Amino acid sequence: MKNGLGQEKNINYDFVDVMKFLMVIFVIILHAGPISNLLEQNGVVIEGFMPIDAILRVPVPFFFIVAGFFLYRKMGETILDFKRIKKYLGRIFKLYCVWYIIYIPWIIGIARHSEQGFILGFLYQILLFFTSGYFHLWFLNALMVAVALVSYLLYKKISIYKIIGIAGIFYAAVLLNAPYYGVFEVIFPPGGIGFSIVQFLAKIFVTSRNGWMEGFFFVAIGSGLAFKWRYLSIKWVMLGIISSAILLFVEIYFVDFVAQCSFGGADCYIFLVPLSVFIVILAIEIELPASLYWIWMRKMSMLMYYSHVLWLNSLRYLNTYCNWGLGSLHVLLLTIFGTLLLSAFIIKYREKPVFSWLKILG
Repeated sequence: MKNGLGQEKNINYDFVDVMKFLMVIFVIILHAGPISNLLEQNGVVIEGFMPIDAILRVPVPFFFIVAGFFLYRKMGETILDFKRIKKYLGRIFKLYCVWYIIYIPWIIGIARHSEQGFILGFLYQILLFFTSGYFHLWFLNALMVAVALVSYLLYKKISIYKIIGIAGIFYAAVLLNAPYYGVFEVIFPPGGIGFSIVQFLAKIFVTSRNGWMEGFFFVAIGSGLAFKWRYLSIKWVMLGIISSAILLFVEIYFVDFVAQCSFGGADCYIFLVPLSVFIVILAIEIELPASLYWIWMRKMSMLMYYSHVLWLNSLRYLNTYCNWGLGSLHVLLLTIFGTLLLSAFIIKYREKPVFSWLKILG
């Protein structure tokens, strides 16, 4: 049994690796299309919202919280290891640049179809490199920004509770401007200063998927777990997960009536926060017997995250221009299989001298 999070020694976190692998599968399912769409396109008609679609929003907060926890767990709240933080940021930046270059053909494709023309469209995509990145790569961009923000505030001797509170303000702004936009219009009516400020931010960031709006809050929570948390009984953790999931389902049903998103997408919800936190706590507190399978999952998970859009884009291109006639479910299954295959290949061969360059992929 663990007596505290972030303070233990000789503790394995293998269940975190299992959960990361599962969360990547969730991400692939989400990007392939909501479950209801997948079923409908394959002959099963679903009316209304499906609860599983809400669960598919958990992975990114999970990744942020886990990243914050593992980065800061061997540090003190007032004793930071800046060498470790700098090395971590450097590694994430290299990954971000490498995978951004890999996705350049699709980025150029987006620019070609821009209403403003190719040149302005491409310049706009370059701007996104600094604010949110290409599609799923926004996570790496946001992680760098979030870690830098949390580390800077800790350096300034601001307590982790205050940092979480500050980050929570940014998250609340996203809530008001995305799922709760109807409420936002009441608080900040069009034409007012508050409305203008948020609209200006929306033009800069385009989407809430960035380090300030989402990453900051969840990385701060992860560092809070590393510094402050103590063991919580599994039964209470499970109760927290079940309760938060039910409340999240209810919340999404509710905001479906008021959502008119100004930022792109509505990935942020109030009860997504406790649900993600409880799932991370469960993953951290459960210990598994040693196995090479967990190590394999650890190595595979993020490679699958970075590369799965290559398969999705390619399969959708073949579907559109080569008339392959694949349904969404087929695309999903082929994407999972192809991503597993590519990631396994990279892991197996990157240790060989001739393929050592594969290490830059993650």
